Amino acid sequence: MIRSEFIKFTFLICILSSFLSLSVAVAQHDIEVLSVLAPGSGSNYVVQEKSPAGIDSQIGMYDSLPKNLSTLDESTLIDFFKPAMFDVDPEDIASEISPRSGLRIVRDKTHNVPHIIGDTRAAAMFGVGYVRAEDRLWQMESFRAQWRAESTALLGRGENDANVEIDASTFRLIDYSEGEYQKMFDNLRVAYGSWGIQAASDIVEYVGGFNAYLASIENDSSLLPVEYVNRDLKPKLWSVTDVMAMAAYSHVSWGSTGPGEEANAQ
Repeated sequence: MIRSEFIKFTFLICILSSFLSLSVAVAQHDIEVLSVLAPGSGSNYVVQEKSPAGIDSQIGMYDSLPKNLSTLDESTLIDFFKPAMFDVDPEDIASEISPRSGLRIVRDKTHNVPHIIGDTRAAAMFGVGYVRAEDRLWQMESFRAQWRAESTALLGRGENDANVEIDASTFRLIDYSEGEYQKMFDNLRVAYGSWGIQAASDIVEYVGGFNAYLASIENDSSLLPVEYVNRDLKPKLWSVTDVMAMAAYSHVSWGSTGPGEEANAQ
């Protein structure tokens, strides 16, 4: 039996992991929202030894923070953390695309952050999937292999069989079949009311956006991340069961055997 907590966390984990490098929508208040992105947020590496736009634009800001703690106040925070407003100043727009009707994805010149504007929730979720592939395609590929205990197949045995050991450990904890993952997804639509129906719809749109980006680069090798090129690999389409595998892995790694998340929260 699948514990109810698992299903309740499924969509939440999906959304949290998807929004790590996206702009944040905020209401118009007097307080300005600031944030900092992890190194690597930006675009896929498609040219060897050439960093994509926005990949390191915040490192200098954040590195200088410890040296200025004694004088840090509300007025100087903007020197160390980027604005996280949803809108983009027209003069700061680096690019704008519309992968489908009712969806705009705008990137700013300063940090190359994708700002997703959808006329509907479905369009916005499609956009989340699209920019996830556009920015972190190889990372997501390697993550998917890890979630499914297939890192060795994708990356090789690893130094001192490290990937083999990781896969073995993952499989011992998460040995769901493809059919079981599909059943988890199907249950969202029938067993959890309107919340579950919405979650299933969001996941479908997310996967659709991810795959739409894959389709857009299928015939343009210049947009393929170097990690694929160096291994002579091509990206595989995503499915709703991949999202369920992500949720299963996160449920275990953040919960029962995770890296001290409960203590971190405390």
